[in-house]
Amino acid sequence: MFKSHVLLYSIFSLMMVGAVSSCSKKEEIDEIEKEVVDVNLKGIELKKQPDQLVYFIGQPLNLAGIEVYGIYGDNTKKQIKISNENISGFSSDTPTDNMTVEITVKSFKATFKVEVLPLKVTEGVLTGVVGNISELKLPDGIKSIGKAAFRNSKVTKVTLNEGLTHIGEEAFAWSKITEIHFPASLTTIDPFAFYDCKNLKSVDLSHTAIKVIVGESFSYNTSIAELKLPNGLSEIGPQAFIQSTGLKELKLPEGLLKIGNEAFRETGLVKLTLPNSVGFMDQRAFYYAENLETVETYGANPSTDIEQRIMNSSTFEGCNNLKSFAIPQGVRIIGQNTLSKAPFLSTMILPATVEQINFNAFGISSLKSVIIEGETPAKAATISGAWYGFPDKIEEIKVPQQSIEAYKAAPGWKEFARVITKI
Repeated sequence: MFKSHVLLYSIFSLMMVGAVSSCSKKEEIDEIEKEVVDVNLKGIELKKQPDQLVYFIGQPLNLAGIEVYGIYGDNTKKQIKISNENISGFSSDTPTDNMTVEITVKSFKATFKVEVLPLKVTEGVLTGVVGNISELKLPDGIKSIGKAAFRNSKVTKVTLNEGLTHIGEEAFAWSKITEIHFPASLTTIDPFAFYDCKNLKSVDLSHTAIKVIVGESFSYNTSIAELKLPNGLSEIGPQAFIQSTGLKELKLPEGLLKIGNEAFRETGLVKLTLPNSVGFMDQRAFYYAENLETVETYGANPSTDIEQRIMNSSTFEGCNNLKSFAIPQGVRIIGQNTLSKAPFLSTMILPATVEQINFNAFGISSLKSVIIEGETPAKAATISGAWYGFPDKIEEIKVPQQSIEAYKAAPGWKEFARVITKI
């Protein structure tokens, strides 16, 4: 029994030795073949460069798509697998527009060029700019400009890439930006994105997908002289363009419904054209736009309803150079102190859509003549029984002929019965 076991063990050992010997021989053959291939290699050819040749700061090398072929003694060609071990000369630590990257196989070399942009990008979000670059065109693949990415930068001209949808808070705040090209894909600009951009003179958003311009996005001390807004715009937020003193003329897009608190306060506007779709203008929307002379309206009053249709208190207070003033048909309520002084404004038309005129709406203006289109007197919203809807020295209030007696008898209006006459 014992001898049988010894015999079996000896046979198994011999088999294992044979197997090991067989593996060793195969490895030796592979090495010999590799040596034969290497000995026969007489050059390499870069047939296709990597797919990616433009990099951001800190981005690793990507060899996807590269094709390198070995050229052998018999003039045959065979593709060689290339890894980072074959690469030298690449670094994305600093920006460059002409970096030479070298491929080495044995003693043979080939090269290709890459560019490293002065941008820090993480998962499609641009987070920073490196160096003192002045002009920049963003490459494809950037989806968003992160918070404060260009804040205080010396970049003056930027072209944003198609596919970018979002500009973050303070993205260009306090920068030297003078010119920026927005993509059609843009949907959102966060608050303070262009805060205190004193050199920014033109903003063209007309071709973008923006529906709402949020509050304070272009606020304070910009020099915007030309502003174009998209036709699909429904709302302009609070203080969105406050103190844009370079802005002289503006036509807001048809379909706009809301203008926020102090959206255009202290701007340089001389002529303003409002769509009749605007139903809500919040407090001081155009407060102390002291150069404003003309306010016109155009377009249809849409059926789309909003919570409030009011020209809120002090909307045009301090616009003392007004000579011509029209109210959009979308407005239902005229707020308190809508106008003040306005010594050059003598005539105004109130559309038939106006349903209520609040306390002292026009009482401290210099109106001489008002044309009322509504057949039914708008409600006079009084405080302690006083209305002061129009100035004491108003010379005429013209209403539809069939409504003269109704106006003369209506609360508030009857105080002005002496000047109520037909249109």
